Parts: sequence; structure tokens; C-alpha cells
Amino acid sequence: MDLALISTHWPTFASLMGLVIWLVRMEGKTLNNEKRLDHAEAQLDNLESGLVKEINEVKITLARIESYLKAKAENQEH
Repeated sequence: MDLALISTHWPTFASLMGLVIWLVRMEGKTLNNEKRLDHAEAQLDNLESGLVKEINEVKITLARIESYLKAKAENQEH
């Protein structure tokens, strides 16, 4: 009786096994993608913080140039 059940329903069992394997693989890919996304977000945060630092340095340099030019213009007027 067990052999008859298996022989008549083997496509269903094979399909279910294939579905389980596919679901496990999809879960693994999802976890891997989440790890990659976390890594990419961390890299983006590092890049943004570095960019903010460089922009601040540019602001300071521009302020120095502006004050230098302003002082030079004042000296030429006198």
C-alpha cells in the first residue's frame, strides 16, 4: 500500500521537495542581499562623513581667501 501511494503521488512529493529547496535557497539569497545592503549603507555613511569633512575644509579655505581679499582691498583704498 505504501508503494502504491508513493508511485501514484511521486510527482506531488517531488514538487513539494523542489518547492522546499527553492524556498530555502531564496531565504539564503535574501539574507545575503541584506548583508550586502548593510555593507553598502555603511560605505555610503563613511563616504558622506568624508564628504562633509571635505566641504567644511573648503568652507574654511574660502573664508580665509575672502578675508584676505577683503583686507587687501581695504589696504589699497588707504
